[in-house]
Amino acid sequence: MLNYLEILDRANTGPYLAEENWDLEKVAMTAKRLVKKYKLEWNKEELVTDDAALSEAIFNAGYELAVTLGSYSRTTERVIEISQDEIDMGIRNMPQNVVMGEGKDVRNLYARRLKDERAPLFFGGSPGTPIPERFFQANVMSYMQEPLIDLATCGTLVEVDGREVRTGNPIEIVSTRRELQYMRQGLKRVGRAGMGMLAAQSSVSELGDLAAAHPDYLRPCDSHLVPMLNELKMDHRNISRAVNSLEYGMVNASLPCVIVGGLGGGPAGFGGGQCRFLFDREHHLPCGLSHPAPHSHAPHRDFHPRCALGDQCDRAGLCPSCTNRYRRGYLSEVRCRHEGTAL
Repeated sequence: MLNYLEILDRANTGPYLAEENWDLEKVAMTAKRLVKKYKLEWNKEELVTDDAALSEAIFNAGYELAVTLGSYSRTTERVIEISQDEIDMGIRNMPQNVVMGEGKDVRNLYARRLKDERAPLFFGGSPGTPIPERFFQANVMSYMQEPLIDLATCGTLVEVDGREVRTGNPIEIVSTRRELQYMRQGLKRVGRAGMGMLAAQSSVSELGDLAAAHPDYLRPCDSHLVPMLNELKMDHRNISRAVNSLEYGMVNASLPCVIVGGLGGGPAGFGGGQCRFLFDREHHLPCGLSHPAPHSHAPHRDFHPRCALGDQCDRAGLCPSCTNRYRRGYLSEVRCRHEGTAL
C-alpha cells in the first residue's frame, strides 16, 4: 500500500504537466468521456435514488477516473501516477472500523452497508459554519449534551479576542488552539470528556494542524479533515497536513468537495469525481470553506463560485474551482470561491 514518502517521490519525478492542461485536457475531458461511456444521467426529480445500476455506473466511472488520472501536484506541476493494482490494494485495505474517543465515551465508527440494520453514529456540530468567539462554546455544548450524539464536531472561529483570523497568519495557530480549548472544556462540562472529536476546523493551513497535534488539543483518538484540492490535486502544504496526522497517530478524515458545474461538468460528472475522492482516507465528510486568505478583506458571505475580476492584475492565476481567472491580491466584493482555501 502506498505511503506518503512514495507519494512525495512521485510528486517530484512524475511527468511534467502545466496545471491548466491538467484541468482542461485531463480532468474535464476525461470526466466528459466517462459520463458518456457510462451513460450517467441525473434525474432532478429524484433527490435520493435507489437505482442499483446507476450506483454501480457511478462507482465504475470514479474508479476508471482514478486509474486513468491519478493525482496532480500543484507544488511541482507533475502528475502523481497511481497504478490500478495500487488502487485495488487501497480499496481492499480501507479500514472498516475506526475507534474514536476514549473511556466510557469511546465509539466504534463502522462502515455501514446497504440495508445495514445497525444504527448510524451521529456527529453533532456545525462544520463549515463561521461562528463568533462569544457564541462558540455555547454552540458546541448545545450538541455535546444531547444523548443521541456520539461524536463532536464544530464550526470555525472567525475572530479571536476581536481580531480577524486569516489563513497562514500566526493568529491561525491561536484560533485553532482556542477552538480546541473550548471543545475540550465543553466536553468536560457536559460530563462526556472522552467523546471523540472531528475538530481543528479553524485550521486551514498546515500551521493550525501542527499547532493542534498535542494531547491537550487534538488527541490521537480524535480526527481532523484533510482536503484534496479541486480537482484531484494536492500540494506539499496539504500533504504536510496528512503526514502530521499520520505521524501523530490521529485519524485522517477526507474532505471531498468536487465542484458541481466545475471541471467535472454537471451533477453526472460530479458523481464520478466524488466517488474517485472516496478512495483516499479512513472516513469521509463533505464540508464547506473556512476563513479567508491572508490578503482578503471580504467577509465569508462574499464568497462566490465565480470570479468577475478578469485579468486586472499581473498576479492573476487560473482558479481550479471554476476555471476563471482570479487575482490573489486585495479583492473586491465578487470573489473567487477557491481563494478561501490553502493553495
